[in-house]
Amino acid sequence: MANEPTLGANRAAEISREVFWYRGYVAEPRQYFKMSDVIEDALRDGDVFRLREFDPGDDLLKRRKAGVVGFAGKYSFILPKGMMEGAREGQKEDNYALAHEWCHIILGHHESGAVVKNYQLFQTESGNVNRPPTQEELETNFAATLFQCGEAIFDKGVDPVRLGNRAFTNISEVRKVTRICQTSSFQEAVDKLIASRPRVVL
Repeated sequence: MANEPTLGANRAAEISREVFWYRGYVAEPRQYFKMSDVIEDALRDGDVFRLREFDPGDDLLKRRKAGVVGFAGKYSFILPKGMMEGAREGQKEDNYALAHEWCHIILGHHESGAVVKNYQLFQTESGNVNRPPTQEELETNFAATLFQCGEAIFDKGVDPVRLGNRAFTNISEVRKVTRICQTSSFQEAVDKLIASRPRVVL
């Protein structure tokens, strides 16, 4: 559809640089982790990060809905009860939803004001899907997958199912991001970013 957001190679390369810079504070390039560990570590600084949980009841879509509110450098995660526990247990959709919210922060999507950014599933004829309705949501899906998978996403011949399982993330998103990251246009955009870094002469 003409109105659907798209992610160009240059923007994808910029996002990957930003994500891997932040990821370096969390793990080694080829190390995997659960997002519950990342969020819980952030929550130890109660002045910056807070957690609010809501009861989703029996609504299956609400159980997969999460949000983050950011304003003036402070962030509140709004999560359904059970999502953090599911992430700790290695549930891929819970981990992916948390990674999505974390990447809204990484990408600075709250810098223009106190806006809720949220991950949610939509009901379709073929089942529940995460359909990014805006450019920010599309970028955040891409960033979340990079954040969870690390450098393994660039490996030629990587098995998306195996990688998704190891990284506790959404396998269909791993398939999409792998295709993007292994295109020549993406690689060229990354090379340009690397080449454009200023050289330091001592």
